[in-house]
Amino acid sequence: MLDPVLATYSEKAKGNLYAGHISGPDFYCILEIPSVYPQEEGDSLLRSIYDSVASKKPSDLEAFDQTISSLIQKTNLPIDFSLAAGYRSDSILYLKTIGTGQIYVKKETHFEQIIEGDTNASGYITEHDLFVLTTSYFMENEKGKKRILDILHHKKSPPEIVDGLSNRPEHQKERGAVALFVSFEPHEDKEEQQEKIVIKKESLVKGFLTKALYIIKSDKKKRILLVGIIVVFLILLFNAGNMFGKKQRVVNEVKVDSVRQKIEDQLKSIDISDDVSRSLGVISEVKASLEELKKTNKTKPSDLQELEKLIGEYESKVLKREEKTAEEFYDLTVEEKGAKGDRAYLFEELLSILNKEGRIYVLSLESKSFEKKIHGEIANAQLIASFENAVFFYRPGAGIYKIDKENKPKRVIENDTSWGNVIDMNIYNGNIYLLDKGKDEIYKYLVAENGYSDKNSYVLSGSSTDFSKASSLAIDSSVYVGFDNFIVKYLAGEKQDFTVQFPDTAANTIKIFANKDSDQIYALDKAEGILYIFTKDGTYVKQIKSKQLTEVDDFVVYKEAAYLLNKSKIRKINL
Repeated sequence: MLDPVLATYSEKAKGNLYAGHISGPDFYCILEIPSVYPQEEGDSLLRSIYDSVASKKPSDLEAFDQTISSLIQKTNLPIDFSLAAGYRSDSILYLKTIGTGQIYVKKETHFEQIIEGDTNASGYITEHDLFVLTTSYFMENEKGKKRILDILHHKKSPPEIVDGLSNRPEHQKERGAVALFVSFEPHEDKEEQQEKIVIKKESLVKGFLTKALYIIKSDKKKRILLVGIIVVFLILLFNAGNMFGKKQRVVNEVKVDSVRQKIEDQLKSIDISDDVSRSLGVISEVKASLEELKKTNKTKPSDLQELEKLIGEYESKVLKREEKTAEEFYDLTVEEKGAKGDRAYLFEELLSILNKEGRIYVLSLESKSFEKKIHGEIANAQLIASFENAVFFYRPGAGIYKIDKENKPKRVIENDTSWGNVIDMNIYNGNIYLLDKGKDEIYKYLVAENGYSDKNSYVLSGSSTDFSKASSLAIDSSVYVGFDNFIVKYLAGEKQDFTVQFPDTAANTIKIFANKDSDQIYALDKAEGILYIFTKDGTYVKQIKSKQLTEVDDFVVYKEAAYLLNKSKIRKINL
């Protein structure tokens, strides 16, 4: 097993230029922006990249590349930024560079560049390998390569190299530069070392006893003297062993207490009202310290559980996380044997539930009055919506139907062969909106006297978005399109400057909810059982965590409560 040895050479960037770095046991990254860029935004981006890689644990080079690229695409980085990053998975190192980013490696006596520019690479790590993550500015303009080669003749470890590089007059440090050094060295196990010492002692004792046995057999007077010497020797050896063991235990206990105290001090330094990303950075650091503590095998399980609980409590405070259990609100099978729901839609107090087997149920969330609509046209429908006293459903290949007070399905929009992959439908002021992720479009059908208008593109020219990974649509006069960990907002067809502040960059939401009756936006991460809540300007409010959220088929929010549809059950969580 190889352990990383890390050190970073960093010159403070002049003015508002940015040069930063971040590293951990398995991830190493530098970021350089030669144009004006705020320090806190650069640090926050590096922390987001670190957290995302640590959370997703990429299993191959492509996954590593996508993890970093997807995050960068969501930021407003200047075009001239540069990055160099590495991630260790077992004995393989995945590497990525962007812009003028460069990565070098020293293997035995050779020191060469591996990659630069917009490139990826991977390879096996061997003992004493030294990697340098930096940019061409440091290596060429700052003559970093020549300086490193000069130092490598007599200094080998990253800390020694950085010390050597730091001996430079301040006036020569013009723009600011950064270089991260990481070498992989054999894992030192204290217990193995102690075992080797004991083995050597045992061999020494064995040789001594062999010689002593020969003397005992050959000389009677020496025999008595030697027996006494052996007894004294064994007593001393026993006491020495006890003293060594006791000392080792004390050393281990001191080390464990030191790490524990460090974790507790870091947690106490967190200001709950401070920047969430900074606080989560501290949480990530203490989690890494806890993992290192676990590897020592010197800590009682109860102590580890206490620390994990303490970290969890602080993390919940930072994330404003509330653990809740949903209560049963309604059972559809009471009204119909085998009843179940696949999709749900809320208009005012009326919850419309689609059963793809040919049924639609309408339930009042106030009075619990129940209505059932059974028609052959509903079978295989995929989407449902409602407005006033009418229910609408979309069936692929057939179009959009409306069921009104006459209780008969009527096709109001014919199937359109130019549709791509329609994944959501919403109605606002009687107008029908369709989200087509296959064509990167939102279609709008205006309500008219005798039906609906022809298809109109809602998104204005110059405001288009790649909807290929979109998940859902919500409308409250503005139109919101949900993705895994961000939301795009439109107003009158024009894309807005809008950002929701997800506290967890690894969030993977599958549906968003918003309407004119609520002041907030809700986003569901089903895999983690988390419902994120934001204000309508994108500010993070809190999150609700519940086991029942991992089981939902759909959800809506009505009067400060989330209603969860899970097959035949509708459950309620007060928010």
